[in-house]
Amino acid sequence: FTDDQPGFGLRGEFSGGVLGRYSGGGRMQSALHDVLSFADPLPGWANEVKPDVLLTSELQVSQWLSVSSRFRFTTTLTGQLGTLYTNLAPELKISWLAIRMNGNRALRFDLFSNAKLVAYDATLTGGLLNRDERYRGEIRPKRLVSLFGFDGVIDLGKLQLSGGLRHLGAEFSGGLPHAWAWFSVGVQLGKSLDR
Repeated sequence: FTDDQPGFGLRGEFSGGVLGRYSGGGRMQSALHDVLSFADPLPGWANEVKPDVLLTSELQVSQWLSVSSRFRFTTTLTGQLGTLYTNLAPELKISWLAIRMNGNRALRFDLFSNAKLVAYDATLTGGLLNRDERYRGEIRPKRLVSLFGFDGVIDLGKLQLSGGLRHLGAEFSGGLPHAWAWFSVGVQLGKSLDR
């Protein structure tokens, strides 16, 4: 929030990764559940999909309007094209700048919601190169998936601490919604275009 003027943002990203046992997701999530006394064991990792390479490109266009020096509305359209996901997600976010100190230190809260229009989701059927036929035809992705989120962000100059809560609607027919918390630490290397 550097001024009250409307703004526009464009972001592109290309990412790669690994799906399946080599990603370490099953070991990491099971270890976390072992530490938390209230978390149930996760027997489903025995049915993890086959390993595969993941490639994803993402393009995001944002338009924001600051209604005051402390409140901003942002509309965003994100498109993903890749071996695991292909979708389009319009989003609305409301941001509140709760505290600003010395210009580059701030506490901000964001409340947002999006509705993802899904063309392709291979999360539970494997990637493009090593398809997992055990679930082919059994897993039917929903074509509209909702996501709600609440985030808190602490900017300390080049250091950023952030965390939040997410609620994701069911992604597959017969599936259940999912909720989780997240936390991250970031270091800004360049100049941000949207602040």
